[in-house]
Amino acid sequence: MVNLSPYDFVITPIYFFFLYLFFLIGSSKYRKEPLYKKYFVRSFLFRILGGLSFALIYLFYYDGGDTINYFIDSKMITEILYDHPLDGLVLIFSNQTITRAVYPQYVGVMVFPGDPSALIVSKMAALFNVVTFNSFLCDTILFSLFGFWGSWRLFLTMARIYPTITRQIGTACLFIPSVFFWGSGIMKDTLCIALICYIVSITLEITVFKERSPWKIIMLVIYCYLLIGIKIYIFMCLTIPILILVILSLTKRIKSLAWKIIVYPILIPIGFAIGYYVIDVVSEDNAKYDLDKIEQTSKITRFYIDKMTKKTDGSSYDIGNVEFTITNIPLLFTRSFIVTFYRPYLWEIRNPLMILSSLEGIFFMYLSYSLIKVLFKSKKKMVFTPFVIFCIIFVVIFSFIVGVTSANFGTLARYKIPLLPFFVIVIYILIHQAKSKYDNI
Repeated sequence: MVNLSPYDFVITPIYFFFLYLFFLIGSSKYRKEPLYKKYFVRSFLFRILGGLSFALIYLFYYDGGDTINYFIDSKMITEILYDHPLDGLVLIFSNQTITRAVYPQYVGVMVFPGDPSALIVSKMAALFNVVTFNSFLCDTILFSLFGFWGSWRLFLTMARIYPTITRQIGTACLFIPSVFFWGSGIMKDTLCIALICYIVSITLEITVFKERSPWKIIMLVIYCYLLIGIKIYIFMCLTIPILILVILSLTKRIKSLAWKIIVYPILIPIGFAIGYYVIDVVSEDNAKYDLDKIEQTSKITRFYIDKMTKKTDGSSYDIGNVEFTITNIPLLFTRSFIVTFYRPYLWEIRNPLMILSSLEGIFFMYLSYSLIKVLFKSKKKMVFTPFVIFCIIFVVIFSFIVGVTSANFGTLARYKIPLLPFFVIVIYILIHQAKSKYDNI
């Protein structure tokens, strides 16, 4: 359990004031784009509000949770950094875990000393502790800020591609309540959604805008490395869609229909093959994510979450038989998609936080209905662009994975947040394409 320190009450308002001042001054960069200027400050405030709300709810309502545990571990790592600066820096900037043989005095106090993925969160918080004086709320603000920059980068990139639907892009990237609540605390989810936004944004900048600087390539590799370290299954879900996006974007300049007919059937399977190989390589050191064991892993994860949910009288859901057979997989994809985006229904609400997910589900239903309605009315031939294809593949794969494995609406609400911006963006793009002249990407 973490108790708020005096620093939380003294330093947090100071941090917030100076960050707000920084964003107010920084918004002048967008003086020629009033909408950008308004979104820059407003989305920052929403993100900080989401992060602090998340922290306080877990502190006083749930009386603990992973966000508290990560912070407890971060304080121990900061102590190591103070006591043994060189060893502490090596520990933070490497994949080292904390073992009893090397750090016996810390292992008994820590929650996740041997978990490399959890330690990435704690190591980042430990660096923040140096400038926040071990303030839980200040660390939360800095994590919120990291999450914000990822979303803002995605917004800027998408607004360059689709300038006629900037407001809708802003809604998708910056103002989805689940994202700025679950994606703003001291959590893996905050880092993951930011990393995904960075990876997709840089990929689009390289392929669409031809901005191929060495710095962007280096940062792309670093972001992929971190994502693999935190949640390898997200990287696995992202790999094939990203490769398809790259291939389709790079071959888009081919004007000849005959050449497209020849090239696409060759390159797209190559993209899937490369993606499969990359996934196989990165999962070698993590047996539970080996491609041959995905079904078993999903069942074990689902069983564990369902067991814990029943113990705590939580909000579980059932999507039926989870056997990965040829006849059952289409049903699983459909049920997973529905539970990920449209549930919990109003009558399935069991606690206050589920209200947020349920209202979002109603909004997603409305968006989906609007898209279907427009597509039926439109006489235009739909052209699926590389980015739209990327979104569809990523959304379908990821919703299947989280829908099948979560078994609990609370867990699902956190796991699905990397999907939500892309789900909403692709719907707005298709509606825009059906209604007006098509943005050519």
